[in-house]
Amino acid sequence: MSKATGALLTKLDLPEGTLDNVPCIRIFGRNTAEIENHRGVLEFSDSKVRLHTALGILSIAGTELRICCADKQTVVCTGEIAAVEYESSC
Repeated sequence: MSKATGALLTKLDLPEGTLDNVPCIRIFGRNTAEIENHRGVLEFSDSKVRLHTALGILSIAGTELRICCADKQTVVCTGEIAAVEYESSC
């Protein structure tokens, strides 16, 4: 990140990574996960959702999973969410 970008984020009181396409993951209870800045859905079933992100493959595991909203930047997954994790690159 450039010094100018860092200064802008500090001045606007925004978290680091806001302008770098770093994924932003929000969990609401155990039933909803919202992921911003994804790069595509790799796999979807009622027990697993896998997303490509700038930081690697993000996996959401659970039961009765659904993608209730998806666009170029954001995916909203609902259902009984048991785990959200980055897959190991090993």
